[in-house]
Amino acid sequence: MVRAKPDVDTALRILRDNAPELTTEMVPVFVASGRVVATPPLAQLPVPRFRASAMDGFALASDFTLRASAEDPVHMLVVERYGAAGVAAEGLRAGEAARIATGAPVPNGADSVLIKEETVSTMVGGGRRLSLTMPVPAGSNIRLQGEDVLAGAPLVARGKLLSPAGIGLMVAAGVSEVEVRRWPRVRLVCTGSELAADAASLDHPARIPDSNGPMLMAALREIGLPYHSCHHAADEADQLEKGLIDGDADILISTGGVSAGDYDLIPGTLEKLGATIHFNGVSMRPGKPILFATLADNRPFLGLPGNPVAAAVGFRFFFGALLREMLRVPIEAGIPIKTRIPRRPGTTLFLRGRAHHDDYGALGIELEGDQRSHILSSVVAADSWIRVDGNETRAPLLFSQLLSLKS
Repeated sequence: MVRAKPDVDTALRILRDNAPELTTEMVPVFVASGRVVATPPLAQLPVPRFRASAMDGFALASDFTLRASAEDPVHMLVVERYGAAGVAAEGLRAGEAARIATGAPVPNGADSVLIKEETVSTMVGGGRRLSLTMPVPAGSNIRLQGEDVLAGAPLVARGKLLSPAGIGLMVAAGVSEVEVRRWPRVRLVCTGSELAADAASLDHPARIPDSNGPMLMAALREIGLPYHSCHHAADEADQLEKGLIDGDADILISTGGVSAGDYDLIPGTLEKLGATIHFNGVSMRPGKPILFATLADNRPFLGLPGNPVAAAVGFRFFFGALLREMLRVPIEAGIPIKTRIPRRPGTTLFLRGRAHHDDYGALGIELEGDQRSHILSSVVAADSWIRVDGNETRAPLLFSQLLSLKS
């Protein structure tokens, strides 16, 4: 009995349901940019740490200025102390004002900062005096302690990628280490006796360069995965079995050998190794012969087709979904677009295109070149993938061509 191929949504759900969770590690904040938060870091300090001036000017008590008017100005004595950033402020007495810099602690006895450009000062008896012709509102130009972040508050949510701004916030809040998901190690196995690992190996006119291996390794580097290995295996069961045994890898990916031909040895080799095959084939184009399995030791295996565009689609959407689930990053969602694109009933199409905005600002797409599964040049010319489901009621979805973990 031939098992029906799942649709794309069903296949992705099966994949996510069988994706193991990656372990975590503590890393210094300074090297955590781009990592996925496993446990939300908590602020060790309030931000701002103290009441601070938001402007250069004069710190003063607002209640002393309540009766100030043009007819009856209020005069304040400017004390010699200067509140600079990083310098603890001394207290003020009634009727005193002190020069203060942006970011400096506001002295006790003051509840407002009058902007320097809005002041009139004169020298009186060897000292400086401010003359105010209108009241200064309480709290003017004051940054309150903890108004950005309170001590003990979570700073970045679980499953979020740490951005440079997130790094800055953690440092400002006194956090030195953060618990993140460990990056997975990926093993790539490119199958096919016709493949040559490099130009020097093209010793027969029927051999072709392996483009899938370098393409997918580059894609792994682009995501930021720190370790991966690439193995070339001929269409021989023992070579293939040897290539799939790698105890250091968290995820194994193969290209080719997953369809129903005489030399498509991946399914049989997986069964011999005790793997559970969750699906072999998905109702999609390109990339229909895609396989997902769990090895006997619970590591995920993703078998991609051999055609380069089909391999690129499988990596972009199925490896992307697997990686997100293992890192516990939210599911990726495309952008619905209203562009009319021919559909294929019962099959999801992944098309190459270029995104643009029309004269009214509406987002649209232009299909790019030849859409066949071996035409890689049209992928190079495109900047987007368009997912078009066979269901007429569902809008096509626009995705960036680049695989990213950003939400």
